Amino acid sequence: MERREFERVTPESVGISSQKVLEALDILESVEGTEPHGIVFMRYEKVFAEGWWSPYGKRIPHELFSMTKTYTATALGIAYTEGLVSLDDRLVDLFPEYSGGNTDERAARIKVRDVLRMASGKPEQRCSTADWARHFYEMDSKYEPGEKFSYSCEDTHSIEAIVQKVTGVPMDKYLNEKLFSKIGIDPCQIYWARLPDGSVIGCGGLFASNEDSM
Repeated sequence: MERREFERVTPESVGISSQKVLEALDILESVEGTEPHGIVFMRYEKVFAEGWWSPYGKRIPHELFSMTKTYTATALGIAYTEGLVSLDDRLVDLFPEYSGGNTDERAARIKVRDVLRMASGKPEQRCSTADWARHFYEMDSKYEPGEKFSYSCEDTHSIEAIVQKVTGVPMDKYLNEKLFSKIGIDPCQIYWARLPDGSVIGCGGLFASNEDSM
């Protein structure tokens, strides 16, 4: 599939005042601690204003931080649609190789839907080990799975491990085939930060240009 290009139009053609765009940029630049790199305004699937602050540019990939979580969850959604995983699958069944390293009974009850909702019951505890998935499973739980939402990069990154487990391929390759190449995003322009074991960081490691991340 050819690279998707959004139609470029004037602000007024989609009912937006050019003056309001300039005022929005002034407000953005006035916020203390904000360092804009690039911005794209869209309405009705048309780009009516865009720009970049030097030295950044249109095709330069930027780290998307937690926007990465959206793509990780999308990968799981595609695998679900293909019948490769159920929301009620237990992690202990998907990763039986980890079951011997945790005596916490609550860990055995964590389901895919729990990590998807950041409600695994596990604490937020960043990991620098090579095997993040094992680290996640072996941490003691603080709550019953599904009991409480708690922002957790570990929950989201465990989704990356699930996708790789049920598809048999790394999540980045799975997304390239099932999503990016189908909607006009050039996989060669998508970059991922990786863990020591080579897996992509599913909670915040994706780099893309402004347009490819929309």
